[in-house]
Amino acid sequence: FNLGQQEKRKLETLDYLTRTGLLRRNGELPLASVIQRIALVGAPDSAGFADFVRHLLRNEAGYRFGLTVFKVNVQGEGAAALLEGVLRGIRHSDFDAVVLVRGGGSRLDLDIFNDRALAETIASMKVPVLSGIGHETDRTVTDEVAHMACKTPTAVAAFILDRASQFELDQQQRMERIRYLAVRELKAQRGRLSVAKEGFAIRAQNVTQLRRGDLHQTGNRIARALRQSIAEREGKLRVTRSRLLQRSERLLKSDAPAVLSGQHYQLDVLARQKMKEASMQLERVKRLPWLARIPLQQAGVRLEGYTAALRMLNPENVLAKGYAMVRRQHHILDADEPLREGDELLIVTINREISVDVKRIRSRDFK
Repeated sequence: FNLGQQEKRKLETLDYLTRTGLLRRNGELPLASVIQRIALVGAPDSAGFADFVRHLLRNEAGYRFGLTVFKVNVQGEGAAALLEGVLRGIRHSDFDAVVLVRGGGSRLDLDIFNDRALAETIASMKVPVLSGIGHETDRTVTDEVAHMACKTPTAVAAFILDRASQFELDQQQRMERIRYLAVRELKAQRGRLSVAKEGFAIRAQNVTQLRRGDLHQTGNRIARALRQSIAEREGKLRVTRSRLLQRSERLLKSDAPAVLSGQHYQLDVLARQKMKEASMQLERVKRLPWLARIPLQQAGVRLEGYTAALRMLNPENVLAKGYAMVRRQHHILDADEPLREGDELLIVTINREISVDVKRIRSRDFK
């Protein structure tokens, strides 16, 4: 008779919770990926309570949890009201989940978990409730209204540990994916850097060749201009000399001897003056090749600068200044690349390669 009455009240309570929308309200709350802050509600002297604590805290993975115990008697008259009061006093913002545990017992012993007021309290809570009530077949109203119901307290602990393990596995997979993408991006960046260096070297060589060609063309133009100028001056000098000679002959034939003597003197003076001016002009023309050396020397200095810039790109010159390159597995180690103790590195200097094992890693902050 008592079992029949108990089942009737249970069905009525479930029907009421369904009609009022309370049955799945707690189950719709988001559950943390890692349940660490736990409000444990139960009787500490019970076997189910001890099984949950032992299985959770002595896990092989070494996960740590924060347990806050809310002691309450979960058997006997008035136990449902006491349990409801404890649940109402839990501060929801302090916990990731509330775990309600009890060991096995008869259907009558577990009837407190069919209480309507207790079910309404669980449904109205703002934090997920996990139930671990140790019975094998029947599910209580508390199991139905809770966010998740497990058969035993140990099963609740196993669920929490499995969830933490899955979260850790997911994070490791994400970390491996990030590492893979980072390595791929670094390789791509190195490839682009190598292409850029080769392009810079090619452009520098092309510019140097173009500059050298321009210098040759400029030198040739200057030489041609000098030869042409000298030839023109020499031609004018020959014409002037010929005219002077012709004039002198005319004067000698037409003037009197006295006049001829004076004219001879003047002609000699004038010829010397013209010869002197022509010689000075010829000297200035001969200095033109020397003056052309200055732009050629300046162009040579710029060419040497381009050559020195190319030499600075050579890694051997950097090593010659006392620097060293650190390699791991045939590639240069970046500043942000992760290291672990025991990794084997190769330190390359200008004249040596040193193989070392990492014993200690210490971060440095450069400001």
